[in-house]
Amino acid sequence: MMISRSSIIETLLLFGALLLISPSMANADPLRQFVCETYENGAVPFDHARSFGSDPHSVKDLEEFLREPDMLHCWSNTAMTLGALGTSDAVDSLKTFILEGDKKLSGPEFRSKGSAILALGWAANTEGRPQGSALASKEALAFLEDSIREDNRNPLKRIKWQWPLHSPNELQQYLIVRAYQALALSGSDDARKAITDSPRCKATTVSDSPCAEYLGLIDTAHAGLGKIYP
Repeated sequence: MMISRSSIIETLLLFGALLLISPSMANADPLRQFVCETYENGAVPFDHARSFGSDPHSVKDLEEFLREPDMLHCWSNTAMTLGALGTSDAVDSLKTFILEGDKKLSGPEFRSKGSAILALGWAANTEGRPQGSALASKEALAFLEDSIREDNRNPLKRIKWQWPLHSPNELQQYLIVRAYQALALSGSDDARKAITDSPRCKATTVSDSPCAEYLGLIDTAHAGLGKIYP
């Protein structure tokens, strides 16, 4: 069957109109491909992830990915990319993703929750970020500082979802360790103080505990996350 030249032109015009109506539709595919790649060091390259911030639709696209069951295997990378973007909307999305849900999680779902906590450490790292991102970084840092608390003001204690391989107490301890790691990735002096002053680190000899590792990571992260996650 012959297709007329006018039909082809009409199709191209329609396609172009759809792109004009929904700019994010045109830009979602490279982002989708990026978060669904497998990377050697287990995390997305930080500087590449941050480059998607030039597209104002990226945060919304990433939020959509986290709601797509077919994207489950990409959720961890999606969370880390939100952390690399580091906007207030991205931080809010990560906090919601960490806390939401009340069911038993699959392995990929559980890993993505842990990645989202680490992603807040990326968001809290101000190295190389524009001046306007300072508020978002403070919001991420405040959530992480609260997340290493041992009392009921710790937001992680509000979590209702379960991981079948851990008891509730073991799960809490795992998440708190993730929060310590995320604080270290912020590379900030405030994080250093929060870790040093935490009951967990005060109760041990720092040099003989994981606290020494967290404090050492702060200096490395302060120089830029792109060097840790190239």
